[in-house]
Amino acid sequence: MRTTLRLVAVLLAPLVLAGCFGGASGGPQNNVTGVSITPQSLTLDVGESYALQVEVLGSQNVSQSVAWRSSDPAIATVNENGVVTAVASGGPVTITATSRADATKSATATVTVAMSSAACAAYEPEELGGRIDSARTLTKVNPAGCVDYVVIRDLEAYAALTVDAGVKLAFAERTALVVRPTGSLNAVGTAAAPIVFTGTKQEQGHWETISIRSNDPRNELTHAVVEYAGAASSYGNSGSIPAGVIVAQDAQLAVERTTFRHNAGNGLYLHGDAVLSGFADNAFAGNGGAPLRLLSDQLGYLDGASNYSGSGMTANGQAYIDVAASTTRRAQTWPKTDLPYRFSGLHYVNTDNAAAQVTLAAGATIEFAHQAGLRINNGSFRAVGSPSERITLTGAVRTQTGYWEALVFNSNDPGNELAYVDVAFGGAGASYGFSANDKANVIVAEAAQVSISDSTFTDSGEFGLFLRPNARLPRFENNAFAGNSGAPVRLLSNQLGLLDAGTTYSGGGRPNNEGHEYVDVQASTITGASPTWRSLDVPYRFHGHHYVDGTNTTVTVVPGARFEFATNAGIRVNQGALNAVGTAGQRITFTGAVETPGFWEALVFVSNNPNNRLHHVDIAHGGAGSSWGFSQTTKANVVLLGSARLDIANATVRESGQYCHVTSNDATLTIGSGMVYSGCQQE
Repeated sequence: MRTTLRLVAVLLAPLVLAGCFGGASGGPQNNVTGVSITPQSLTLDVGESYALQVEVLGSQNVSQSVAWRSSDPAIATVNENGVVTAVASGGPVTITATSRADATKSATATVTVAMSSAACAAYEPEELGGRIDSARTLTKVNPAGCVDYVVIRDLEAYAALTVDAGVKLAFAERTALVVRPTGSLNAVGTAAAPIVFTGTKQEQGHWETISIRSNDPRNELTHAVVEYAGAASSYGNSGSIPAGVIVAQDAQLAVERTTFRHNAGNGLYLHGDAVLSGFADNAFAGNGGAPLRLLSDQLGYLDGASNYSGSGMTANGQAYIDVAASTTRRAQTWPKTDLPYRFSGLHYVNTDNAAAQVTLAAGATIEFAHQAGLRINNGSFRAVGSPSERITLTGAVRTQTGYWEALVFNSNDPGNELAYVDVAFGGAGASYGFSANDKANVIVAEAAQVSISDSTFTDSGEFGLFLRPNARLPRFENNAFAGNSGAPVRLLSNQLGLLDAGTTYSGGGRPNNEGHEYVDVQASTITGASPTWRSLDVPYRFHGHHYVDGTNTTVTVVPGARFEFATNAGIRVNQGALNAVGTAGQRITFTGAVETPGFWEALVFVSNNPNNRLHHVDIAHGGAGSSWGFSQTTKANVVLLGSARLDIANATVRESGQYCHVTSNDATLTIGSGMVYSGCQQE
């Protein structure tokens, strides 16, 4: 019996162990594939601490628990949370993180501890200043962390200047490094031995700047630190905008894994047509202004991985990327960054190649300064987010309707698209040449087009969306309008077929301005393709005289649709047909914006098309008078002229200026059952 029990226990043991270590349960799994540490190398000053980031790779529920170890705790220690503390100068020290679930999986980072300031005092730096007229290399001459060179007056590179890894340059008050058009700067450090450009005093704006005025492709800052610069300088072609590094008009610079910190003004400033020939994994922290300033045409140089916000470090004085007005002329992508873009002034997309596209990445945010805006003239603009990464276009002040101008599409490119975009606080006025009435978050100019889906339009100074004549929406669905000062949408009657019934126009609990709960419809003539006017969650408000005047054009009105007419407005069917057929449960309504007899003109039929039908409709408050050239005796909700034809049934016709309906001698009015008349005279 004992032998049998022992055999059962042996057989069950693997099952018990499997249960203990997760198995099919929802607990942590031990199928580890690797370990990752970020960053993989760094340099600290004595007494400084840094929290390494670790990730255990594997299945979805893999345990993230690791054991930390330092190869030399006398130089750098590490605690159970991965926080490294510099104890004494030296290194590099290897920091190892090992998975507790699988001890065969680990990762390492190297830490170098710089010499203390007191110890560095024993090492004399070399003084620099004046012109460099022949190629020169600055080498590391003092121990790690100690200043190798002190710049006592402006250092001007008229030839190639190379700075070796680990070199530390300290700049005296109001000095600068200027790379002249014939020179170049190549400063390439390593993670363990970065190149440091600092001040002789650690205070913002102590020295001026690194000014790149050369277009040499060798210009590069990699694994560098630029700190305590930003005193007012004339070296960047703009003395009013201080920065740690200024790339001047037509110059170029590659910047990778470089830190801009504690500079007065911006960390990095691109002036005019400056070019970033490379830009990746940089960091901006503790700068007095924005992390960087550039033009909208230069946003495509940026990457999404850089730390613009100072996260984990020190926040900058301005929590946005400062974007000055310009015209974007090349295809590019504006990436998602950890800070919003702040657009000032009027921006244009006017690409040299008509097929070029500017893309705004999912999750990106643009804040517009007062009366700033973006207009697409040539090429296309594509802003496509997702349910989890929506794109935001909003005002820098998010409490004032009409704070910025508008997003204007003046391009007929089919690539224009907005999807999962939130547009708010636009509609300031007419800076882009429109009339003062053209106030909207998004304006689609004459003959332009844009597809819009799953987007919101809120808090505009007037309309959420405004379509000018012949503007098109190839796709329009599942959008929402709320809190706008005027109507959600303004367009022409010949554009009504572009709207969908799935969009929320009413505000969905956050209504648009009281008295504007309607789609604003301006007068036009409807010809060509036969449109469908859908039932929306708000009525259509018609202004002026509207005509159906296409031989083969039939306007179909969906059951439940509601039409309100402004004073003296109306619809006249000259050719084609108006087919408004509701149901007993979803009647179609034609009424006055003000419920007063004779407030609007009439539904006028001149066409003898057999598709002219009014079934299950309610018509009220028409019969204003003679705006269409009628005699004063032709005041009615419905008017048939010439040889017109109309089939009407199950309709309520009431409260007209005089008659319920008026029919000329040659017209044919077929009256079916279910008619109700009140407050008007019958012929």
